[in-house]
Amino acid sequence: MVLRNTFPIINEEIVDFNAIKKFVHYIFYNDLKIDPSEHGLILIEHPLTSRSQREKICSFLFEDFNIPAILLVNAALADAMCVGKTTGLVIRLKNPTYIVPVWDSYPLTDFIKKIDLGIEDVTSYLQKILKKKSYDFRTSAEREILRDIREKLCFVALDPDKESSKKSYTLPDGTTLELDELFLAPEIYFKPKMTGKDKIKPLDVEIFDTLMKLDSTIREDLSKNIIVSGLKIKGMKARLQKELENLATFPIKITQAEQYSSWLGSSILGSLKEFEYPSKNWITLKEYYKHGATIIHYKAENLLSRKD
Repeated sequence: MVLRNTFPIINEEIVDFNAIKKFVHYIFYNDLKIDPSEHGLILIEHPLTSRSQREKICSFLFEDFNIPAILLVNAALADAMCVGKTTGLVIRLKNPTYIVPVWDSYPLTDFIKKIDLGIEDVTSYLQKILKKKSYDFRTSAEREILRDIREKLCFVALDPDKESSKKSYTLPDGTTLELDELFLAPEIYFKPKMTGKDKIKPLDVEIFDTLMKLDSTIREDLSKNIIVSGLKIKGMKARLQKELENLATFPIKITQAEQYSSWLGSSILGSLKEFEYPSKNWITLKEYYKHGATIIHYKAENLLSRKD
């Protein structure tokens, strides 16, 4: 038998619902060993989840697993909650990258910025750097090695023009690679043209532009509460602080969220009285069968987000 890797989620969008159903079934019955019909479920959405995706996900959870109730949580709000904040500007370094203003626990949906640049672009650029040094990583297994190098050794330089550090990495077969210029892979966030994406602005400029579009009465509250989540890479916080201070006349303060911040933040959110199970923010199985998909979109769009 030949094992085949499948990727049912691409750029935070589900592309293979059958695979996801099998995955969820395995988690409930094999890992957690629970009856899903006896437990409410907190479902974390990426910042710009489409109505069709939301409807499909909730529908199969209700219909296939009889989940009694679902609480939809915007991932950016969960990231903010992870660091103890309900107001802030969340920078989600995922696939892709999102900039999300959160005000008083509500994402301001009209100001969410999606940037077509993400973690896998960093990995691909690292692959390009290493190929120039005759280290060629092509297979899916070798790409996992690239991800490991990215996580353990890559860093963001405060001043790329003066950076010259070297590091070593040991492959599974014991071979040691001597590597330099590892700062260049995440440098694509500040120089996206390196990847050929000429229309994308540097991350610090995109953040600044988002802040300037916000009402001046809340701008400083957000600029002093910038939260970086997702890719946790050494030097990112300091570099963003430096670049934003060069652009802004208002105070800048950045917090780095912990790994699994969305999960941690959602667990905190679910323990609050306003969101505890069951409250008005939960979509119940009874409501779903009474109102259909309408109730899913109503609660997601009217209770968990704001447009101003």
